[in-house]
Amino acid sequence: MKKFITFVNKTLEQKDYAYEELFCFFSKQDNLPVYQYKFQKGQTFFRARKNNSFKNFSTFKELSYPPNELVLKYNRANKPLQNVLYVSDSWLTNLAELKLFLLNELAIGEIFWVTQAEWEILEEIKVLIIPDFQNTKMSDFIKNFVSKDNTKEQVEFLKIINKYFRTPVKPKKTDSPIYKFTSAFCNSLIAESIRNNNKIDGILYTSVEHNSGFNLTLNNDLINEGKMRIKNVVKHYLIKSNKSEINNHIDPIKAKEIDYKNSKIIW
Repeated sequence: MKKFITFVNKTLEQKDYAYEELFCFFSKQDNLPVYQYKFQKGQTFFRARKNNSFKNFSTFKELSYPPNELVLKYNRANKPLQNVLYVSDSWLTNLAELKLFLLNELAIGEIFWVTQAEWEILEEIKVLIIPDFQNTKMSDFIKNFVSKDNTKEQVEFLKIINKYFRTPVKPKKTDSPIYKFTSAFCNSLIAESIRNNNKIDGILYTSVEHNSGFNLTLNNDLINEGKMRIKNVVKHYLIKSNKSEINNHIDPIKAKEIDYKNSKIIW
């Protein structure tokens, strides 16, 4: 394991081709230890976005995955020009993930809006888990996998992988080499699933900012093929109360109607 950590750290120091080298490394490994989980029809996840200039989000597309051409940097589970849908298990996780970026760009006392869409899956989906053995909510998903079939070495390897996924990235450091590691690992798992004719719909990993929550990166085909859709939309009115806190300004408002025929949100 020490050799693996040394290899990863040296590769990340190179920066220019770190993603490519790590992707090739992971892709060459036989039988990477992974945990698979199936979410049933009706399960919901949440995606939140800050409203710019106090303008309402009025279409499904605005609360969905971003266009390819706007994805210019590495993130937890994607490389540049690779658009995926990032969602969380709850509003608290959504807000925690946004909090650092919001605190960084807002003045104390400033009021702002955040709109949250609740996405519902319409048929069973299959995801792979980057296990966090300290996340109590995630323990329900992985408890069946920690068995005699998992060697001590495999568990230790996954703990190391999770440490990189749990590494915070500062708002001004969105080009962090950590994202090259995590996105290379995720894409190697996706590529392996396709090679094995066992295509997955997404990858689940712990929330850095909300340790009892989790995030999911989902294949945008789930939306394109009608396998998931918006169930509810809520607008939160928030205020930056001090340097480190965000609080409700007034009670949130739920959209009046979800217009599925025209893919519109009616306020």
